[in-house]
Amino acid sequence: MCADLSQFPPAPPPDAETGPLINAFLASEPEAGEQLFAILAHHATVTARHFLNSSGPEVDDIVQDTAVAVLEWLRRREEFEGNLISFTITVARNRCRNYVNWCRRHQADDTDELAEYLADPTRGPLDNLLAEEKDSLFQEALDAMDLGCRNLLHSLYLRGESMESVRHREGLKSVQSVYHRRAVCLKKAELFLKKRLFGCSSDGDTDESPTNENRFGRNHD
Repeated sequence: MCADLSQFPPAPPPDAETGPLINAFLASEPEAGEQLFAILAHHATVTARHFLNSSGPEVDDIVQDTAVAVLEWLRRREEFEGNLISFTITVARNRCRNYVNWCRRHQADDTDELAEYLADPTRGPLDNLLAEEKDSLFQEALDAMDLGCRNLLHSLYLRGESMESVRHREGLKSVQSVYHRRAVCLKKAELFLKKRLFGCSSDGDTDESPTNENRFGRNHD
């Protein structure tokens, strides 16, 4: 479920100083990540709505994808020089172009005439086996996480709770806070699965559970 964009706080003036906020985010301060996410999401929203001339669900998806991508890019580089807002707008425009190109490629697709040649959509024994293995692997990833991430991902993906429901239960001010926390937790899950499936490891990739179980903003990558 996509975020309610009306819940994003007003963006700061164009010349607002984002440097200290970026530094705080890179220092793994939890609130800095949520504040920065809100700023990026606002500018991505304005860009996507203008580019697509729409406020539909595709805009919400592009906004979330853009904000998460920029934050992840910042985290990987561990530094930034330039105008972060302009960079975010560029990323949002690229996401919009990709979406438009995808729509153009698929708007004429019609599989009705090929229906009798398509594979049977019902699940077979192999599908059931793969599903069981995925569920088992996902549970392993959950078990390896701190309690905060485990509860969040369990609520979203196993119980199927909405972002708004999780926001209300956690006492958060806006839905983008849930998106930010989810992105942090999914990154931890990604690292676990890479190690589990491919035996990948690198310096700094160990993921020990923190003493503060709700420290979503900490970078354990």
